[in-house]
Amino acid sequence: MPKKTHNFLKVAGALLVGVVVAFASAPVSADYLKGVQFYAKKEYKDAYEELLPEAEAGHAVAQFIIAVMYDVGQYVKKDGKVAAPWYRKASEQGHPDAQYRFAGMLYEGVDVPLDREAAYQWAALAADRLSGPRQERAATFAKEIAALLSTAQLERAKAAVAAWRPPVATADGKSAGPLRPLRVGTGFFLNASGTLLTNEHVVHACQRIVVSYGDKTIVGVLLDVDFGADLATVQTDLKPSSFARFTSDRRPKADTPVTVIGYAVTRTKSRDALTSSGTVLNASAARGNAAWFQTSVPIYRGQSGSPALDPTGQVVGAARGVSEGQPDDALRKTADGQAEVVGVDSISRFLGRTKTPFEKASSDHAAPSTIPASASDFIVLLECWGS
Repeated sequence: MPKKTHNFLKVAGALLVGVVVAFASAPVSADYLKGVQFYAKKEYKDAYEELLPEAEAGHAVAQFIIAVMYDVGQYVKKDGKVAAPWYRKASEQGHPDAQYRFAGMLYEGVDVPLDREAAYQWAALAADRLSGPRQERAATFAKEIAALLSTAQLERAKAAVAAWRPPVATADGKSAGPLRPLRVGTGFFLNASGTLLTNEHVVHACQRIVVSYGDKTIVGVLLDVDFGADLATVQTDLKPSSFARFTSDRRPKADTPVTVIGYAVTRTKSRDALTSSGTVLNASAARGNAAWFQTSVPIYRGQSGSPALDPTGQVVGAARGVSEGQPDDALRKTADGQAEVVGVDSISRFLGRTKTPFEKASSDHAAPSTIPASASDFIVLLECWGS
């Protein structure tokens, strides 16, 4: 046994519930928005009743929350044997916190058969998808498990990690009702091949993703998602006139001016790009998630997934939503809140892991490789349709 053990069951309440609250305050899918709102308010009975059908339908975040409820005994009786299959389902879709927790269960042999090789796989996958202290803990845990494996076991486990890809989840589409628009957002082109970046909560589990660019409207295909950072890629057949250029992997410092450009159709009543500006308030973790940082940029419904730009026009991240608990009523009269931004460091990790081509700015500031394109030339309007 390693000297430094990871007793997940004792810390599950504090660690996992904190993670869920971060998701619950995010602008997640309308299908389970009501459930996560109940959960955030600790109304666990209502949360369970709303989220269980969504978990059964395949929504990874709902599966994770249901697992936590059984793991720590919220409304339902505490039962790890019921929690474990829900953790597995969410893990298989790529939910990193579920992967981390499930690795611990496999490592300890609690409520699931002991399997150190599988525990290493899930811990290593979680470490590759988490950020900040949670990433460090998962990476340390994976190393501790590796020390207990034979050479053959470790080689097999590492090969499985390298080959693993989550299935791309879509809504089951079994409803007899017609498709309808569930939510809208913004995305932006990463390359000349028509690949888009946006937020996971904008496009995950949609029966149809409608993409509008210029005078063209087509259907896109979901490629990959990152639940921890709230990122997703969508493939289209579009040939953009330009695409994003990213800064280096270092996120901007506090007080750096930031501009968000995206579509807020409800506010503008048109498909004209809306520009909002502010500054970086805190370059470190936003609400405990090291993948995000907080800005003062006013953000409006539909701008989730918009590029966030520095003063040179380079992309420093992707706007993902509204920070919770904002007391400024004057701000709320004009905007839905202040934008949290997924940092370019997390975006770079996600795109590197999924082998998605994208372009970074030259490190030679005296001789930039390209002149940044206008963001209005590489953003698209996204519509999630479902029944």
